[in-house]
Amino acid sequence: MPFQKEYTTEAGVVHVPLLFKTVMRITAIDNIAAAVLRENLHNLDAKMVELNSDSPKFHFYFHTNYNQLIGCREILDNPIHHLFKAYIKVEGLGFVMFAQDMQNQYYHQQGTMRDVIYDRLIMLMENQYNIAISNDTWKAKSYEQEQIVALTIKISHLKGNLKLSQPHLDKLKLVAGNAGHEER
Repeated sequence: MPFQKEYTTEAGVVHVPLLFKTVMRITAIDNIAAAVLRENLHNLDAKMVELNSDSPKFHFYFHTNYNQLIGCREILDNPIHHLFKAYIKVEGLGFVMFAQDMQNQYYHQQGTMRDVIYDRLIMLMENQYNIAISNDTWKAKSYEQEQIVALTIKISHLKGNLKLSQPHLDKLKLVAGNAGHEER
C-alpha cells in the first residue's frame, strides 16, 4: 500500500484515526482532480478553438482527460454532446457541415449514428479530417468568407493609397489650429 507508513507503526499496528485521515486526504485530491477533468471536458469547444482546429491534438486532449476522469472512478454524462460542441467550432466549413449532419443523425437516432459511442464518433471525425487533409480542403473557407477576406484586402489597399495633397494638408492643419483659438 502506497501510504501505509502514514498510519502504521514499525510494529505494523494500524492507527485507525490516521488511516481515516489518509483516506480523506486522498479522496479530496481525487474529487478536485475529477472536478478539473470534468470542467476540461465540458469546455471542449473552447479547447478546439485554442488548438486552432487541430483534430489529432484535440482528440489526444479529449482521451487524456476522459481516461483520467474514468481513472478517478467518475463519469461524464454524454461525452458525445461535448464532442459535437467542439466539432462545430472547427474552422473548415465542410467539416462543420459533416459534423452537423452527424449530430442531427445522432439526436434523431438515424443512420450510422444510431446508438453510436464516443469512440466510434471520434473515428468517423478522424476519417473526415484525414479526407479533408488529403483533398487539401481542411479549414477551407466558404464562398462568403473568401469574399470577406478579398474585400478586407481591397479596403486595406485603398486605405494605403488615400493620401491628401500638400495644399489640402496645409488647409486641414490651418483649420485644426484655428479651431482651438476661437473667441467666445
